[in-house]
Amino acid sequence: MAWRVLVVAAVSLATLANATPAAARKPVLKNACKLVTDAEIKELMGRRPIAKQGGTAEGCVWQTRRMIPGDNGRNGEAAGLTLSGFKKLADAKYFVDAVARPGGCGEPDPFLPTRNRELGDEAYLVGCNSNIAFRLGHIVGEVNTYTNDVKEESRADTRRTTSLTRNAVKRLRRYRCGPLCR
Repeated sequence: MAWRVLVVAAVSLATLANATPAAARKPVLKNACKLVTDAEIKELMGRRPIAKQGGTAEGCVWQTRRMIPGDNGRNGEAAGLTLSGFKKLADAKYFVDAVARPGGCGEPDPFLPTRNRELGDEAYLVGCNSNIAFRLGHIVGEVNTYTNDVKEESRADTRRTTSLTRNAVKRLRRYRCGPLCR
């Protein structure tokens, strides 16, 4: 079930991205997998990633345990990062708001901006499963993590997803304008 949550989150973001005019969106990077190292995934998830899926400008999924056919995704464990870049800041703000408020999950909890904005210019904890939606300038991202040994929506789950977001945002700062301003 949790594996499906990761897939649904990625598909929802992709669907929303497809609804945004192509001229408004631009790829942030050639390969989003470069924002987080395998060692960081191992430290956060408690196991080494066995596969990367995606590796595109839109996102990356680090699989830490293989799915078993027929188990409805209960044993699949992964961390994911999805990114979109926008020419207009207003479009990025609209998009992060839409990502942070998926239907049926209740209201997202806004993270208060930290002194050094380590989670971007704005970030939200999406209540359904401790996903984090963030905006850094014209870039919008969504981060999610799942393992069987950490309860969804727990403090440990939120802490882990926050750490992954912090790592990605730190590296994204290098690309804050670069590919989007050309």
